[in-house]
Amino acid sequence: MNRVNIELMERKDGRYFLSGKRFSGIAFEIGQDQRVRAIELVDGVEVGSYRPICASPDDGFDQVDLTGMLSDYEVPLYQGRPFSGIGYEFDDGACTREVFLRNGIVYSEAWWTEAGRMVYFDVPNDEFGEVYEWYSSGGLKSVDITTNLEFYGGVRFSEGGRLVFLSACNGFLEAIPRIARKARFFPVATVRDVEKLEISDDLTLFGGDVGDDFFGYLSDCGMLRDVAVLKLVNVGVKLLSLADLPNLRELHVDGFELTGIKHGSGEYLDIESFVKGGNSSVKVFVGGRQVT
Repeated sequence: MNRVNIELMERKDGRYFLSGKRFSGIAFEIGQDQRVRAIELVDGVEVGSYRPICASPDDGFDQVDLTGMLSDYEVPLYQGRPFSGIGYEFDDGACTREVFLRNGIVYSEAWWTEAGRMVYFDVPNDEFGEVYEWYSSGGLKSVDITTNLEFYGGVRFSEGGRLVFLSACNGFLEAIPRIARKARFFPVATVRDVEKLEISDDLTLFGGDVGDDFFGYLSDCGMLRDVAVLKLVNVGVKLLSLADLPNLRELHVDGFELTGIKHGSGEYLDIESFVKGGNSSVKVFVGGRQVT
């Protein structure tokens, strides 16, 4: 959705126009003391006040233009004091950042391109933190879900939309339905929906929730068929079958002990015996070093 300073618009016959076209999106009017009034326009007509994405407007927070003041190194001041409220940042008239601050500390924020495409969203809900990033093309780049005492995990995607990284810890997989009900942009609703994702040929799986059962599920549904490089980090896998990974060239094992591995229908072997047996062309790395 376009987010533009109202000064760039022309008003005719009760409608707002931008570059000769009726404007739909969010218009920002910056008044005295840099205070901001934000409205929503549809087909050039005002339909109501804009509801900030970073905090509830019902809380009565001030909304101000903080362009040039939002820094990782300095606390933004408003009227000589650390600012609390909603702050906006503009780039050539386009609102590209919105933040919620308390005493100058950023608690939540969102970023957009000048064209109005969201590229970053970090607005925790009342159950967990959720952070999203998008590529400028619009594709989802990453998701991170965290709680203070419970589950945490996330996913990363290539610019082409393929899953390159999945982390799942402390019950994250079991919590996916709960996460999906509350999260704004979470890409799956159930664990089974994971199989609908396209998988990169270079895949990293991280975290104790990735155990024998979950890895077996990924293998059985064919998700790993095109994986050439598989990295397993701090996972809960004990016995690993490579039967459903016909294109695998490299296996990386880090941060956990893999009890047994096999390639076909034979018995499980320890990693050294598997490699020395010569029954597979897969290169195996443990802790970054190739097993020979």
